[in-house]
Amino acid sequence: MGDVGYALELMSPIRHVATELDRVFPQALSIPELAADYVHSVPSDLSRIKFHEHMPNDEAATQWLISEAVKELGDQVIPVDGGWRLTVLFQNLRYMDSPVTRATKSDSSDDRRTLKAAYNNLCEHRAIHVLVNGRRDGIRERRFEIHPLARGIDPPDEALFMDLAQDISLFGVIIPPVLYLGQVLDGRARLAIAGVLGVPVEVEEFFGMEADARHRVRSLNLCRCYEPAKPEPEIVHFPAPGRRLNKRQVTEGILCEITRLLREYGPLTDEEIRGFMAENQELAPYVTDGGLRTRRGVLVHRGIVRNTGERRRTKAGHPSTLWGLTEDVHQD
Repeated sequence: MGDVGYALELMSPIRHVATELDRVFPQALSIPELAADYVHSVPSDLSRIKFHEHMPNDEAATQWLISEAVKELGDQVIPVDGGWRLTVLFQNLRYMDSPVTRATKSDSSDDRRTLKAAYNNLCEHRAIHVLVNGRRDGIRERRFEIHPLARGIDPPDEALFMDLAQDISLFGVIIPPVLYLGQVLDGRARLAIAGVLGVPVEVEEFFGMEADARHRVRSLNLCRCYEPAKPEPEIVHFPAPGRRLNKRQVTEGILCEITRLLREYGPLTDEEIRGFMAENQELAPYVTDGGLRTRRGVLVHRGIVRNTGERRRTKAGHPSTLWGLTEDVHQD
């Protein structure tokens, strides 16, 4: 986290600095040299640095981040000829009383650490920096505060947040987050993950009175029931069998399979849908718990699926909402 007054993921740059200085030992490397090939895994960190430290671009922000990493190593590094050199063996390096491990080009522990930092920021209602795909000005970075109405809703638990991150890394953000008066009313977890992964998102603006916005955020976050975008259901077509599935085909295939299962078996819980989906050899590798809930939400958004108002217990004994086709719910 560091002591700069705002959240930063420092372990990754610290590992990079330590690894590079050990690689060239006993030579020294300057801050620009250390920063030259470093790609920070949390784009929103660079946005915060540019905002708080008045840095003109990502390159300057990256050098500032590397200099902070050097400071965090303390007397384990010393200045030499305009650069920095290790004073201890790599295996003896410590940061916050823990050993420093070597950086690699692709490190899942770094990815999880950055997502953990994003989750902590989310729980503290910190501003989110994310790439937004706008209709007029294309893709550009924007900074969003969390609307006070949304702050009254607990964020998802960490396990669900990580599951959602896995799904977004594969398929992007499917349901656009909702803004109210320029602040995030719904979809803060999706925005936070997209900010970490550098995934551009589209957002929707909610227009209405505050009482309507309050009802909207409670509906979206507590009932998990989206208002249908169209009164008449759309027909979802499954891609032709035997073909390699692209992103759109996977998404539409899962939507089609959920619809088929509800039509064949009647109202089901998410757990039951997940169990049936596991039997589909073509789609099963692409289905996660968070991704299934997201796509079921798409069907609710389209007006194909609705909350039946009834519940059934899961295998663990917890009550779970029963979801059914809109046409069946209306018949009841």
